Amino acid sequence: MRWDFDPVLVDLGFIQIRLYGLFFAAGVFLGMGAIQRSFRRRKLPEEQVSPLCIWLVVGTIIGAHLVHLLFYEPWTIIEHPLSLIDVRQGLASHGGGLGSILALWFYVRRHKASFLRYADAVTVGAVWVLPFVRIGNFMNSEIYGRPTDLPWGVVFVRDGLTQPRHPT
Repeated sequence: MRWDFDPVLVDLGFIQIRLYGLFFAAGVFLGMGAIQRSFRRRKLPEEQVSPLCIWLVVGTIIGAHLVHLLFYEPWTIIEHPLSLIDVRQGLASHGGGLGSILALWFYVRRHKASFLRYADAVTVGAVWVLPFVRIGNFMNSEIYGRPTDLPWGVVFVRDGLTQPRHPT
C-alpha cells in the first residue's frame, strides 16, 4: 500500500486544522468521559474531573514536547531557544506519559488527595488517548516501522521511502 495522504484537513492560511490534532482531541474527549465514569465508580469528587483533565492535557503536551527536544533534537534548544515553547511539533509519547504523571502528582498534592487512587481513576483515559494519537501519527506519515515484505507493508511516499514498512 502506498501512503501519500495530506495530514492537513483544512488550511485557512493563518491556521491549519490537522488530522493529528483532531485525533488527539478525540482521544482526549473520549478519555475525559472514561475518567468521569471512573471517578463516579470510585466515588471520587466528579467536580474535579474537568480541572484535573486540563492539568493532565497540559502536562502531557509539555512533557511530550520537552522530552522530544531533549532526546531527539537537543541542538534545537541551543540554536532556537524559543522552540521550547513551540509545541506545534515534536512530541514524544513517553514524555507525554511522564508529563501527565507529574501533572497528576502536582494536582493531588495541591488538593491533598491520594496519588494512587487518582492514578487508578485517570489511567483509563490513556486507553483512549494513545490509540487515537497513533492514528494521527499514521496520518502524518510518522514513526514508521521496520522494512517488510508482508502484505500490510506501507510505503510512506511523503518521506521519500521506497520500501514497504510495518506501520507503527
